[in-house]
Amino acid sequence: MSVIRSLFSLCGLSVAMLMQAQPQWSAPLAPVEHDGYYTIVLSPEVTGRSRADLADLRLLDASGKEAAYLIEREPSMYERSWMRSYKLLRNERVKRTTIIEMESDSTATVDELLVRVRNARVSKRARITGSDDRADWYMIQDECLAVGEGDGATSVLRFVDLPLSDYRYYRIVLDDSLSAPVQVLDLGHSARSRSEGRYTPVAGISFNRTEDRSSTRIALFTRSPFSADRLVFDIRSEVPFRRAAHFSKRTSYTTRERKRDVVRTTEEPLGDFTLTRTSRGRVAAPGVSTDTLFITIENGNDRPLDITDIHAFQLEQRMVAKLEAGVPYTITTADVKATMPRYDIAHFRDSLPETLGTLDVPAMTARPVAPKAGPAFAPSMYWVWAAIIGIGAVIAFSAVRLLRGASTTDPNT
Repeated sequence: MSVIRSLFSLCGLSVAMLMQAQPQWSAPLAPVEHDGYYTIVLSPEVTGRSRADLADLRLLDASGKEAAYLIEREPSMYERSWMRSYKLLRNERVKRTTIIEMESDSTATVDELLVRVRNARVSKRARITGSDDRADWYMIQDECLAVGEGDGATSVLRFVDLPLSDYRYYRIVLDDSLSAPVQVLDLGHSARSRSEGRYTPVAGISFNRTEDRSSTRIALFTRSPFSADRLVFDIRSEVPFRRAAHFSKRTSYTTRERKRDVVRTTEEPLGDFTLTRTSRGRVAAPGVSTDTLFITIENGNDRPLDITDIHAFQLEQRMVAKLEAGVPYTITTADVKATMPRYDIAHFRDSLPETLGTLDVPAMTARPVAPKAGPAFAPSMYWVWAAIIGIGAVIAFSAVRLLRGASTTDPNT
């Protein structure tokens, strides 16, 4: 039996030689002029031909060795907040109190205050009043102001939530009767800004459509799989419109029927959206890699929309890597056996220097299937198949001999 097990192992090794996976697509990068870190913007073709987690993506140098990199994914929205200072009119100690007065914007309403204080560990009663002339002051809120949660910083921000007020002047009186005063540095409110992430256009998008009495069916495709995070419809219309629509794609699955494996396809829904004139035809797309993205627009009893063009965009995805001057690098992908690489650079994302430039990835080309480097003696595929067939014959012959030996030694025969 040990002989048979060894033969089975050898057979499995031979089959593994035939099943070696390799990247199927590649694209060369233009050599850089200076050593340093560079940003490589991944085209929609690269991400479309790769797995969703980009684990099969590799950056190879001229000798075929892997170069370390990290992946950056652009968010759909950037949100930034900061403290916007009010005009301080008074900041002084009066007996056992600290009095701070400030002037708000003339037309602004106030529902919060940010108090920047020299760090301490104390709680104080804070009375907040408002005035229109700095002569008569009216109660807004009484509360406890706690200081001392600055995570090691020398100054901290305390957030005070106020009832919505429209006074011109505000006063905070801190009670210092039970503890030493704290130093108030500034008063203000939080300002926020939002900006969209950067998108990369999906090149070569084409579409065709069919229409029936109540809906429009659009098939969106390009020469390679793609993933779209935003679509922009060019619609010719002089009247407002509002149409419900949904995305879908076709997926294949295998089922067992009459003792045979049968491949069937089904349509997988990817989400709903609304197409309106006020949004200028811009909608969020599902961001799923597919060969063809199907769009169904419900027209009801209205006429179909006059769609003249459709543009697809993908949120930018980047590769950051340290490149050597004059060295040609290659990006490869679509290796079904690849696993997520582990590079030290991933631990230093926040401390990397500024990149020297941005590189684009040209169109990818299919890689010829070549055997991986092995020993000096590399038998051709014909010999490998011959070895597999021979090993199978030896296994069958050995099994028959074992069965015959067992039958002749059985005392009951």
